Amino acid sequence: DLHGFFNSQNYNWSPNQKSQVSKQIPNLTKTVVAAIDQARTSVEVASTRIKLAPVHAALMRAAERGVRIKIVVSQAEYVSSKSRQNQSLRNCGEDLYNPRCSSGVNFSPMLDPMASGFENMEIRLKFFNLNLAENIGQQMHNKYVIIDGRWILTGSFNWSNSSEWQHLENIVVIDGNAHTETLQKFRNNFYRIWNMNRSKAGLILQETKGCGLKPTVLTFQEIDGLRAQASAQGICVTQ
Repeated sequence: DLHGFFNSQNYNWSPNQKSQVSKQIPNLTKTVVAAIDQARTSVEVASTRIKLAPVHAALMRAAERGVRIKIVVSQAEYVSSKSRQNQSLRNCGEDLYNPRCSSGVNFSPMLDPMASGFENMEIRLKFFNLNLAENIGQQMHNKYVIIDGRWILTGSFNWSNSSEWQHLENIVVIDGNAHTETLQKFRNNFYRIWNMNRSKAGLILQETKGCGLKPTVLTFQEIDGLRAQASAQGICVTQ
């Protein structure tokens, strides 16, 4: 009912040299993809970012077979409406695990229902500053996914190239049927974030100090509207 996965086997070690990749095994990416591919009813993601082509593809496959998907990412994943229209996948053929397929690509905008075409796909961003460059201080830094209201995958692994190939990371898989209290805590945490301050979203600009906002979880379209409203009111010079 507990399993641990690591990517440290990808590195050679020597006393006076930096670690070097010894073999190309995307162990942690494949662990996440396998879990999503097994989902039958729901996938609930809380992740700083989604920057891995295989994970994006797995989420799209899940949505296509009718799995209900909810995703929360951090503000740094936001791009404007005009920029979202220009987001595109790399042409990688069948080798989605090649790091080049994920390098420099932000998959979050492509998972928005407006772009993906799937009504059962929902994505929100923890938004806390109208100055888009200030995206670190209160970021959504969880890295977990709950599959079918049962399986939890959590750990240090960010869903990015650097996390798989440049850092030492881990994923722990927990069977919620055997650890019901832990499962309930994760689900409570997810929905607390998912609904964070949404009931007060209409008042958010009234509480603004400088460019900072009370952290609120919003859709891409809601952030578009908030930024436009703030700019019209001269509350903050947005980027």
